[in-house]
Amino acid sequence: MIELPIYVEISLDKSKTEFFFDIEQDVHEIGLHCDTVIEASSRHIPKYEGEYEVTPGDDEVILETKDLMMLENVTINPIPSNYGKIGWNGAYLTVT
Repeated sequence: MIELPIYVEISLDKSKTEFFFDIEQDVHEIGLHCDTVIEASSRHIPKYEGEYEVTPGDDEVILETKDLMMLENVTINPIPSNYGKIGWNGAYLTVT
């Protein structure tokens, strides 16, 4: 189920329906019914075809999802526990 606001361009028919009735008593009930059906479709939205699982690293990770429909959740994996960052200060290496 899509819960985000989705904006669509619509137009409405401005035709009028007229109802004629006579008043014969002091109590009046008028029942009206509208048969207008609004259907939403996501057929025109292209599907995201990229990865749904990423592992963070030193570089930025961008999932190119703008204006695309995603069909799954995105999983961001933790940095593996056996990874270390190696640095060099000009004299010696460090591992953090």
